[in-house]
Amino acid sequence: MFTKQEPRFSLSILLVLAFFIPALFITPSLAAAGDGSLSSPYSVSQAIANQDSTIKTVSGYVTGQPTSANTVVTSGYPNDYAIALADNSSETNIANMVYVQIPSSLRSEFGLKTNPSLKGKKSP
Repeated sequence: MFTKQEPRFSLSILLVLAFFIPALFITPSLAAAGDGSLSSPYSVSQAIANQDSTIKTVSGYVTGQPTSANTVVTSGYPNDYAIALADNSSETNIANMVYVQIPSSLRSEFGLKTNPSLKGKKSP
């Protein structure tokens, strides 16, 4: 049996859902947006959008090693000098990658020739 209060109840439920459903669709990259500091690194897309000659911290997935401005190799790495990072571990479009030079003191730990198993892993 229906009463006059049911339409108000339904409307109340709809209003509550209207406030909570949009929160479910916030993209993780926006929710995890950093400021480029060590404790709150940029995502790769933020780093691409904010290139300004300052040193910032970036976190992303290792997609390969850049060997030129337009080439990232994904195996047979020639050296430990640099890595390419992306927001997605399967990214293949270099426009969505940022290239990171590895300081000589860290090459044995983070270079892909020495550590090919880093490919696909998320950087800290």
